[in-house]
Amino acid sequence: MPFGLKLKHTSEATPLPLVGLQVWNGALLLAEYISWRRSVVAGKRVVEVGAGTGVVSFVAAAVGAELGEGEEEERREDEFGWMKEDVELFHDECEVILAADVVYIDYVTFHFVRHLPVLLLKKSMSGSWRSRTLYLSLEKRIQFSVEECRATAPAWDFLIRTIDAMNQDLNERVNPDDGERDLESDFPRVQICMEPVDLRGMPKLFEYERTKELQIWKAFLLIA
Repeated sequence: MPFGLKLKHTSEATPLPLVGLQVWNGALLLAEYISWRRSVVAGKRVVEVGAGTGVVSFVAAAVGAELGEGEEEERREDEFGWMKEDVELFHDECEVILAADVVYIDYVTFHFVRHLPVLLLKKSMSGSWRSRTLYLSLEKRIQFSVEECRATAPAWDFLIRTIDAMNQDLNERVNPDDGERDLESDFPRVQICMEPVDLRGMPKLFEYERTKELQIWKAFLLIA
């Protein structure tokens, strides 16, 4: 089914507190991808994290993804502001997670990666474990490092270092020396894996600069 999406920005500059109200290029890239490869989300329960304006979710719904709905008067928030029904629906049914432009600030990236094992791990009705799939779009923002005398992508480098450290730290989080675990004792042995998504031949639907630094990565868990 064809669909249209018109975006209008009222300002060319966005102050830091309002960055979530602007549509960034990574979101447009991910929206184009799921429109091109509709089977990635079509007919599946999908959750977008760090949704901002929700453009990626709009496109996902337009191509057949199932997004959560509920009667507001019957919904109740927990102490963290989460809707209990949404949390249960995520654990029971979510298959695909979408995220665009969420790994540019180090402390946000750290907490995002720290929660990936829990976000990506899904337990089936039979009790077996399997992995959800995350599609993460980002821009490798290149800058010159005086200390290293080379071009670097600090946010990207931090993401990869954090994933590597998290993979090494997972066993300690399940079986800590001090006895204070933050993952359940039956949490399986997992490793976070990242693969680049091939975008060759993908049509361009929106007016923006699609550079080689704009990329989509597929993340999932290897489960022992």
